[in-house]
Amino acid sequence: MAELRKIQKTGGSTYVISLPKKWINRQKLSKGEKLSLSENGDGSLTVRIGEHNSKNPSEVEIISGPNIERHLLEKYLLGYDIVKIFEGKESLEKRKMELKNTLRFLLGYEIMEEASNTMTIHNLLNPAEISISKSVRRMYTIVSVMHKDILKSLKTGSKTLLKDVVQRDEEVNRLYFLIIRQIRKILETPSLRDNEKISASDCIDYRLVARFIEQMGDSLQSIAESLLKLKNISTQKQVLTYLENSYELNQMASKGFFKKKEAFALEAISLGKNINYDKFPKNKDTRPILRNLINLNNSSQDLADTVRTE
Repeated sequence: MAELRKIQKTGGSTYVISLPKKWINRQKLSKGEKLSLSENGDGSLTVRIGEHNSKNPSEVEIISGPNIERHLLEKYLLGYDIVKIFEGKESLEKRKMELKNTLRFLLGYEIMEEASNTMTIHNLLNPAEISISKSVRRMYTIVSVMHKDILKSLKTGSKTLLKDVVQRDEEVNRLYFLIIRQIRKILETPSLRDNEKISASDCIDYRLVARFIEQMGDSLQSIAESLLKLKNISTQKQVLTYLENSYELNQMASKGFFKKKEAFALEAISLGKNINYDKFPKNKDTRPILRNLINLNNSSQDLADTVRTE
């Protein structure tokens, strides 16, 4: 149960508040001890014992093994700033190519030291300079361009655009991992919320939305890969109509979230319910497209469902 304390004024401009004696005793504090205060996004204060420095890098070690790439991704998402990798029973030299491929998706992680049996990776991004809201918007912008390029490809016959879509999903994934890492950093370091006045509940929303957008990117990448193999022109035109409807749904859902407008979200949900897949061409070449199109539209409707009005 919360204890109430009255603010007292001493001197001309100093305000003080007493601390609970039981808490002081449990923490074994005495006169002269230093406490760190940081303001949270919701206006509350966090009290820490001693001088708190959120800039101190966190360090972790990994031993080379069969799951080393997954372990590296895990440490990134957990917010570690320095990762030292050592050779174990399995040769590290044999896994360096896989590790470097994984690093392509981890924004900020760079190899600073490398030897035959060790590798040291540092995070070069300052979390205080990263905006979750801007990163999510950037993610959606990329996905929206991917969608438009698929539509343009179906209208012009350009295979180059489809190949670009396949490649661009990597950038979506990089931003997705960065957002997860940053959300964890913010939740663990409340003072970082002041950078963009973001609350803990906002972080939950952004975490969900980033996942939905990442799923959209995956679906569009798979659709582009399938269209690269599709030769039938008349079938392409049928697919185009569905993808145009999907794009409208996608845009409405995103407007609802980013503008916090329930009307757009409701329109997106209505559009999704009215898409009828009965006339979609169904054969071995188009089944993967239909499956990913349904997944894409489901992700858009999930995005619409997250809309909270002010």
